[in-house]
Amino acid sequence: MIKENNLDRYSVKKFSSVIWVSIILFLFPLFLLPFFNYPSTDDFYIPDLIRSMGFWEVQNHVYQNWGARYSFNFISAFGNWNHFVLNHYYFHSMALIIGQLIASVFFIHNFLKYGLSLTISKSEKWFLGLVFYLVQLVSLPEMSTWYFWFSSAITYSLPTILLFFQLGLLFRYYQKRDLWSIFVILILTVILVGSNEVFVVIQGVTLFVFAMLTYRNKVIFRVVLLMVLVLSLSAGFYLLSSGNQYRFGIIPSKSPVFYVLSTLVQFPIIFWSIFKNPLFWFFGFTVFMVLKPYQELILSRFGNSLRYILFVFFGLLILTIVIPVIGLKGSMLPLRLVNVLVVFSVMSCMAVFALLALKRFQKRETLLLNFSSKYFLIVFVVVLFANHFTADSYQSLISAFYRSKIHSKQLEAMKRAGEEKGVLRIKNFNCELDELTENQNVTLAKIVKENPPFFMSFDFFSDENSLEFLIKHYGLEKVIIEDCKND
Repeated sequence: MIKENNLDRYSVKKFSSVIWVSIILFLFPLFLLPFFNYPSTDDFYIPDLIRSMGFWEVQNHVYQNWGARYSFNFISAFGNWNHFVLNHYYFHSMALIIGQLIASVFFIHNFLKYGLSLTISKSEKWFLGLVFYLVQLVSLPEMSTWYFWFSSAITYSLPTILLFFQLGLLFRYYQKRDLWSIFVILILTVILVGSNEVFVVIQGVTLFVFAMLTYRNKVIFRVVLLMVLVLSLSAGFYLLSSGNQYRFGIIPSKSPVFYVLSTLVQFPIIFWSIFKNPLFWFFGFTVFMVLKPYQELILSRFGNSLRYILFVFFGLLILTIVIPVIGLKGSMLPLRLVNVLVVFSVMSCMAVFALLALKRFQKRETLLLNFSSKYFLIVFVVVLFANHFTADSYQSLISAFYRSKIHSKQLEAMKRAGEEKGVLRIKNFNCELDELTENQNVTLAKIVKENPPFFMSFDFFSDENSLEFLIKHYGLEKVIIEDCKND
């Protein structure tokens, strides 16, 4: 018996090592890709304004003439002082990748400890937070705009990460009443509202739910009133911008049919992005395992709340879809915005899944696996790679590694031509790719020629808007793109 127990411990330890190796292999491309990434299109907009205006003049100019996303305007201008972002384009991606992981763990910890009054071990807390983060990654419809394109990442990814911190702090304040938490919550409210219109809606719904939960507590309710004031002032500053009116005013209006279709089509996109992943269902089972010992406590507090959770979830989802569709006058929502809706739907779907499972298996024994069980670890490793994320990330890494060589050469050519205020003669990007891959293995050449799924287009001159930005930014007279036959 002793020998068998020692063998089991050895097997579990061995499989635990396999888990960490699997996670490292899974995330490895994600931490390397930022170093092969380059700015594009809108990334040059505010840096170019800074050349001719002061920092605060840029804030006022963009607010009045293009958009009221004052958080984006501030962060972009601050980050691009002395062209820091353009010269260190890896930095924002690395910060967001690490930030989302920490925010996921922070949210899970505070939700369990202060929201549900449960205490779990550090290893369980980190494992749940890590898997929650991984589920978000594999569910994202568009990775390129989530981490790697700066202008999109700080508009959608950054506020999503900050919202996880804010929600965690709300759970903490609900129990601890510490003033520093509410101070940070108010600052985050101002930042989130200034990110984009979707977060105005999310902040409003979050505050409404928090007010409903605390209206009987006079001390907390006074704080809620302060939060309402801050939210109202921030939302008013955002929504009344003349820049917003101009930006949305130039969008052509469509038939009412498109409004309906653009709204309805988002639901299958969002839910398929989540439910197609075995990792989501594995995470649901894991959460159920953690909560099962506290089943009576949870059901006594939330057993009759399922209908309200579903109402809030679908109410928030409908609002966050309909309002942007109205703003875009019936156009389809860009996937960078759908990313946000998917991430928060993951959170809501998981709450519904866990509560349904606890109610369903309330009166019977359920098969439970310990976190240290080798069978549990084997299943985790299998479902971790059962998605497109792994293939796309490694394909992106291989393709970007080679394509970045062309990018670096073109950047140097633009800088030299810009210093002379001259004409840039540059070879067609596809011609450069052909030369780069002509002596490569057929399979490798095919991978390199496909645009990296996790990046925006690597062709600087693929469209007129990009070309216009680059000519202005580098001070070029014009760009002549030579065809392959001119080589």
